[in-house]
Amino acid sequence: MVVFHDSAMHELNVLWRGRQTTLAKLERSSVRPQWSQGSNNVAFFNKEQGSLRAFYHGAVRTLCDSADFALVVTGGDVLAWWDPRAMQFKALHRGQEFELSDLRPADARAGAGLVAFVDGNGRLKCFEGGKVHRVMDEAPSGFWVKDSLLLYLDHGRFMRFQDGRSVQVEAFVPEQWEVDGGLLGWLDMNRELRGLKGDDRFRFGTEAAIARFDLFGQAVIYRSPLGNMVVATRRRTWIY
Repeated sequence: MVVFHDSAMHELNVLWRGRQTTLAKLERSSVRPQWSQGSNNVAFFNKEQGSLRAFYHGAVRTLCDSADFALVVTGGDVLAWWDPRAMQFKALHRGQEFELSDLRPADARAGAGLVAFVDGNGRLKCFEGGKVHRVMDEAPSGFWVKDSLLLYLDHGRFMRFQDGRSVQVEAFVPEQWEVDGGLLGWLDMNRELRGLKGDDRFRFGTEAAIARFDLFGQAVIYRSPLGNMVVATRRRTWIY
């Protein structure tokens, strides 16, 4: 999906599956139209009408007539927004609308099929699988949404929320961590490369004192302390 502002035609357009759709006609004075883009959806603010609209699964639809664009998040097959008229924080997922909270969130982020937010009472919640889960009864000191994972800090502990439950990744915050396709990779206290996918924990390679790494799909690449480049999966290692 590509979203672009055609300044000559004064239009906001989207290219999706080889087809171009005009999302909105813009005023000539519009320099930076407001929109938020996910992997397969777009939320955009119609300033003339004051409405929030969305391009979702190839069609344009109105989300609310009186919009607060300051709180709109878009992800993979999901988008969420605050509807000030209905006084509801809502989500659009798989073509269906869900009511997530009747209090305006303090913060919200979206990923692949999930939305994490700190509600008006300061609790960390996660919309996943069509349900709203209470993750913490207080606001975390930090939280991130990457792909299909919610990662957050619980009194210094690095936690992962997925499939309706939380697990502790480490009792400390890793110096580096990466996520790709539901796989979480990180450096432990000895700077050894660890991985977590689903319920499976494993180690990449056999080395410690790794300075940094990159995660691509199911493989990591890093420079060995001995100077070689190493590519590793959970079962095999290649040294160059």
